[in-house]
Amino acid sequence: MKNIAIIYHDADFDGKLSDEVCRFHLKRLHPDANIHSYGWDYGRRIPTDGWEDFDAIYIVDLSVDELMARPELRDKIVWIDHHKSAIEKWDGIIESQTVPSKG
Repeated sequence: MKNIAIIYHDADFDGKLSDEVCRFHLKRLHPDANIHSYGWDYGRRIPTDGWEDFDAIYIVDLSVDELMARPELRDKIVWIDHHKSAIEKWDGIIESQTVPSKG
């Protein structure tokens, strides 16, 4: 059984919606998985222990430098964000695929 974490930006509605969209699709992809959602915002402490116990860690609508900088977690992290400054910061460090945008 998969153990999946979703860390989402809980300070705004696009973060909360991102969590719900991930949960919706992950439940269909992995019906037997344990899915845990963690709301987080910049400036708050994030626990640093226990993340290695997850099979996958989805980070949506924000970047969590404390986790993304850990090489042992990089293969587990799926990062989905639309903030240009964060994308530029992690470009070349976190393997990424971009979705072309119009405009």
